[in-house]
Amino acid sequence: MKKLGKKIRKNSLKKSLLFLGSMFVFQFLLYLMNLRLRNWVVFILILVILIHFLVGITDFILKKCQNKLEKRITYLVIGFSFLIVLIPCFLLISIFYKPEYSVRLKDKTYVAVLQKEPYVDMAYYDSFGSFIVGIKEKVHAYFEDKDYNPFEMFKGRKVEYTYYDEEEKVTLKESITWIQNKDGLWEEDVHIIYDSTTTKPSKSEEYLLPEDKEPLYEVQFSSTILRVIQVESVLPQNMAVNVLRSPDNGNNFYAITEEALIVSLEAQFVFLNETIGFTISTGNIGLKGNESYGRLFVTQNGGKTFSSSKFNYENNSVHFITVEENPYYENEILKLKCSVYESVLTGGYEEKELLFISKDNGLTWDLEK
Repeated sequence: MKKLGKKIRKNSLKKSLLFLGSMFVFQFLLYLMNLRLRNWVVFILILVILIHFLVGITDFILKKCQNKLEKRITYLVIGFSFLIVLIPCFLLISIFYKPEYSVRLKDKTYVAVLQKEPYVDMAYYDSFGSFIVGIKEKVHAYFEDKDYNPFEMFKGRKVEYTYYDEEEKVTLKESITWIQNKDGLWEEDVHIIYDSTTTKPSKSEEYLLPEDKEPLYEVQFSSTILRVIQVESVLPQNMAVNVLRSPDNGNNFYAITEEALIVSLEAQFVFLNETIGFTISTGNIGLKGNESYGRLFVTQNGGKTFSSSKFNYENNSVHFITVEENPYYENEILKLKCSVYESVLTGGYEEKELLFISKDNGLTWDLEK
């Protein structure tokens, strides 16, 4: 043990400086490759260098000491100095250290760095084993406030993921809500907010709105603008409409609807976000067998395609329901206020208010219980 101690102390100062320089060079080479050492590796290396450096200084000073008293004083001074240096280091680490976790996301392993101020979010980086990680953020996950635990599973847990490519451009943005099925198993309810592979149009699809035409509807979400425009008139009293999308604050618009939607001239339009939108053709929704009274159309891909919504409502005394307000979210639940005129036993009709909710982003609607 004494021989081992002597070997460690021999030229400790020079070895520490050489090791420190080597570590900086290695870190620089990793940085050139968009890589870095994981935090825990860096902290251990710094601690080893610090201890080795103090041992080297101690050994250097002891060689100059003339007697045991001087050596004892040296030990006390060095030990006290070590504590003075070490305590602030641990204090700084506790303040600035961000925990790292190895996680799986979409069948790929990432190193996730947790942040809790001012809200809970996680930055995901490429993982290259236990020691090395990428420096470019590949995924960003936003949870909720700073008291939120991202590792705790509970009903209604919601997280928004943003994915980036090598040029740090957004390729996918999705919102995921965790729900429990009938068997008690956890399932993901995925809502695509933006997908560059499906919503980014090509230059050949660029659309210029004629000067004498006005949009029927327009809404903006961040830098994305959605417009509904009339393509042509369709007899009797109908029109064909398309959705235009601008990803750059209106500098360029692209026609994204695959097949024009035929609606009445009095149709109403609303988009709740970049992907979910509705078209109310006549203001009325025909019940089963009476669709000619009108329909509610929904898009879940930003206007690329539309589907006719289904209403689980039966009333033999009415043929249609009237839409009172456009669909809206309330406490993350999609709702639609409607009404019907139904016959009463005393004769005549009376208005009855109905409130529908949808659990599949507008494809089917049920009465709120």
